[in-house]
Amino acid sequence: MVAGILSVVAREAALAVTHLDFADSDAKVLIAQQQARGVSGEALARVVADMDRFKARYANPLNRTAMTVAEIFPVGVLVSVLSAGLLRSSHFLPRRRG
Repeated sequence: MVAGILSVVAREAALAVTHLDFADSDAKVLIAQQQARGVSGEALARVVADMDRFKARYANPLNRTAMTVAEIFPVGVLVSVLSAGLLRSSHFLPRRRG
């Protein structure tokens, strides 16, 4: 949870300072990639509609926060469980004598 909170705070601070419109630039790149692959017509219209929905969701701070936490949460859980398992073992980092 700590990693998720720090990640959200860092992302929001970066967006506030840089005024970067990540969703719009990401959408433009993905649409251009599809066009370069030769996608056109109805298929391209679906991609554009998907990107428009993504931009609308990303503009909402609550959705952006949920997306950010969802990115880092599984990694935080994995690291916590692995660390707890290793530190529970008396053979891992044994006590030094003398």
